[in-house]
This record gives sequence, C-alpha cells and structure tokens, in this order.
Amino acid sequence: MRRVGVYVPGGGANYPSSLVMGVVPAQAAGVDEIAIVCPAAPSGSIDIGVLAAAHMLGVSEVYATGGAQAIGALAFGTETIRRVQKIVGPGGPWVTAAKLAVYGEVGVDLPAGPSEAAVIVDSTTDPRVAASDLLCQAEHGPDSVVTLVTAHADKATEVIAELSRQILRLNRRDIIERALATHGLVVIAQDHSAALAFVNDWAPEHASILTERPAKDAESITAAGSVFVGQWSPESAGDYATGANHILPTGGLAAAYGPLATEDFGSWRQVQELTRAGLEGLAPTIRTLAQYEGLTAHAASVETRLRATQAAVSA
Repeated sequence: MRRVGVYVPGGGANYPSSLVMGVVPAQAAGVDEIAIVCPAAPSGSIDIGVLAAAHMLGVSEVYATGGAQAIGALAFGTETIRRVQKIVGPGGPWVTAAKLAVYGEVGVDLPAGPSEAAVIVDSTTDPRVAASDLLCQAEHGPDSVVTLVTAHADKATEVIAELSRQILRLNRRDIIERALATHGLVVIAQDHSAALAFVNDWAPEHASILTERPAKDAESITAAGSVFVGQWSPESAGDYATGANHILPTGGLAAAYGPLATEDFGSWRQVQELTRAGLEGLAPTIRTLAQYEGLTAHAASVETRLRATQAAVSA
C-alpha cells in the first residue's frame, strides 16, 4: 500500500507501544507514507513518549486529533490531512464504530477495542496471578470487559478476594473499579470442557490459561485474538515485549480475524500465465464447468484460442 493511517489511543492514557504495533508492520510491508492520529492531552499537545516513538521510527506525519473525527479525516481527507488507503489501530467504542462506518471508502484492519480478556482458571490456579491478569486489562478503560471463567466456584471466590486486595495499590484504581462494576463477569461453567467452549463461543481479544495443563488447554482455544499459556505468560508481555502484536480483534471477531500483521498492509495479486499445452490440459475442466453453469462465453474464450492457433499452424 502507498499510504495508511495509524490510530494511536490517548487522552486517558498514553500508548507509544500501540504506535509501534501499528507502524512497524506497515514499514515491514514497504508502505511509503504513514500518517498517525492521536488525541491530544488537555494541554493540547501529544504525549512526548508517543512523539518519541514516532521519531525513532522515522514517521514525521503526526496529527493531534482523536475519536471518530480522526477516523473521518483519514478516510475522507481534510485541508491538512490527506486521505489514506487503510486505517489501523485500536480505540474506544466510537473509534471502532467510525472504522466500521468508513469501511468501503477505505480499508480497515479490524474492530480493535474496547479491551477484552478471558482468564481461565481451575482448582490449581494461584488466585494472585489470576487477579493480576484481570486487573491488567481492566485498567485500559472503564469499558474494558474482563471475565473470569472456571468450573470451580470456590476458586472464583478466592480470585475475587484477591482482586479486592491488589486493586488498593494500583494508580488507575478508579478506572479499574468502574470496569469491574460495569463490565466484569464471572462465568461458572458446568465443567472444564464447558469453560473452554464458552471462551471459543465468545472469541475474546485476550485469553489467559492458568490451569493445571495450560498447553493442552490452549490447543482447544480456536477463537481468541491472543492466547497466553501458563502462569509465566502475562498479557502485559504480549502488549510490550514478546514480538506479538497487541492490536487484536474484539467484539467476537477473533473467530474470523487474527492480530494485525504485515500481510494486512498489502493488496495481494493472483497472476496466471498458461502455455498452449497448459490450456489444452485444462480445457476439459473449463468447458465442463462453463457449460454446466450456462456460461458459454467462458468456454468459447478457450475454444477460440485453440482453434485460432490450430488454424495458424495448418496454414
């Protein structure tokens, strides 16, 4: 692609890591122009860490604008922002809605936001670890959806108690409490298989597996944006350091979409070149299917070539 737009969230928190996640795959794909949009702080300026990340990556086109209007600017252009071919990057519900609204005018990556996390536990899980993973995603915003999934009600009680203890020392406590109060869920499944099935039915952005056999359980998770296997695999590692991309599908679309990747910045071609012998070999297949579907011009385009070539040879 020649020109893409990267949305970097801001306002309530600053995310230079999201800038990296959006820009680097585009650069690896060979995109010529990258335009970044990011909400300004109350002072009217963009966070210095976000600007530093842009500078380190060699991106100089950065605009202090956010929300649905920033998506509209990238999709349709303004006096100062030229339109792009594709928009990528996470955001809140209005940004996600705006991306879906402009799909067709431009390409979009996937609905990425608000944040979602499923934490799967069993009787062996350390409740401290499970609570920390729920809090990790809840601090993104008051609309973050965090869900504890288990077949063990007593373990859920332990995790909730641990949440209450750990939240006291966190600097975004107010946001986390709002997220837990309005979007926090506990799912008590009939058995462990049902717990795993629930996660696949939901297809969350993040799925953390903190069970006795996490690697085995991970094989059963077929619909999630990013899967974290075992107690040594926190979601924050994927957000910042493992090399995975943290721009992930939300709203159940992890069943059909994967993480943002280099391939998302290409418009791929199919190229076919046949020889005469190759066309002769395929002609019966083409003819049979074309005749069955009533598309006689399709069959004729093959026969015309072969007859014309045969006539030239006979002459």
